[in-house]
Amino acid sequence: MKTSTKFSVIIPAYNREKIVADAIESVLNQGYENLELIIVDDGSSDGTSEVLQSYERADSRVKAFTKANGGVSSARNKGLDEATGEYIIFLDSDDRLCHGIFSSIDEYVLQYGKLDVFAYGYRNNVNSTVFFPKGFPFNVALDLNDCRNEMSLTILGLADSEKVLPVYCTGKAYKRSVFDKNNIRFDEKLLVWEDGVFSLNVLKKAESFLFMDKAFYELRDVAEHRLSRMYYLDTVKNFAYRYKLFEDIFGEDIDFTLQDGYNVQFKKLSVQIIRVIEKNEDPDFSVVKSVLSDPYIVNIHKKAKASNRIEARIKNKVCSSSLDGIEGLYKTLSKWYVRREFFSKVAFKLKRILKID
Repeated sequence: MKTSTKFSVIIPAYNREKIVADAIESVLNQGYENLELIIVDDGSSDGTSEVLQSYERADSRVKAFTKANGGVSSARNKGLDEATGEYIIFLDSDDRLCHGIFSSIDEYVLQYGKLDVFAYGYRNNVNSTVFFPKGFPFNVALDLNDCRNEMSLTILGLADSEKVLPVYCTGKAYKRSVFDKNNIRFDEKLLVWEDGVFSLNVLKKAESFLFMDKAFYELRDVAEHRLSRMYYLDTVKNFAYRYKLFEDIFGEDIDFTLQDGYNVQFKKLSVQIIRVIEKNEDPDFSVVKSVLSDPYIVNIHKKAKASNRIEARIKNKVCSSSLDGIEGLYKTLSKWYVRREFFSKVAFKLKRILKID
């Protein structure tokens, strides 16, 4: 089979001894030779390293690396540092690539040239659903100078609701030179939404983009093993830093003073704080107080229009000159949240008993 494009597939792995083989074989068993599979063991404590080494011995396309535990971003960065392919594809160790991905992208490269990014859809192996981005044309080479801001705002959730773009670094093939020329890497300080910041950095520098009308990424039902878990406290910790990065990335290219932008940011932070309350992740409120004391956060929320009762109370505290009494506020909100959950469950049971739609 004629191949003209070399791919580097990067898999970060942490304690994936039992499931990483499926991800590996989904890459190697496609009959495409012009690729390298870079697997980075991020300090696993199980037998992951031995599994990776066995594949490395058996197939010259496999390159296995072991490093001290530093998180998924540092593992992906290690993979980027080692990659030599023309295009980079990220694959999580608990997912799979569908057959034909390399040959199909290779055909697109031959047809359209070496565009900066080729994006493809996702399959869910549980309910057989397929997800594609919405609001953008398929199989057309897009000049990002014409739609860069629109795509960026869509990722941030600030654009037309009819447009949807996933923030994940998976589901795309990136030209490696975009990373190397612009020194783009994952921010290892971010514990959550690192994909989003990474994607925004790519959009800032890339020049061309193509959405494929094919789904080549398979999301698997291995929730107990998934690498990405939501830690609400971590989200709160990273909130101020994350949005500062957005403004650093785009500068004046995106107007963050738009009222909708402040509202979205405010609501996202409010949701995370309520979840922290539910999980009792911050019993002494030290993290919440630290985040809400950040001048950047205070500035955002002074301009946000909070309508929800919980959000309004949080906003009042954020905008006050002192955060004294924050513990009392959150204890009150916590009780209210528990009551709301209780009555919601009661209502659900009554509907079932009474057979109310």
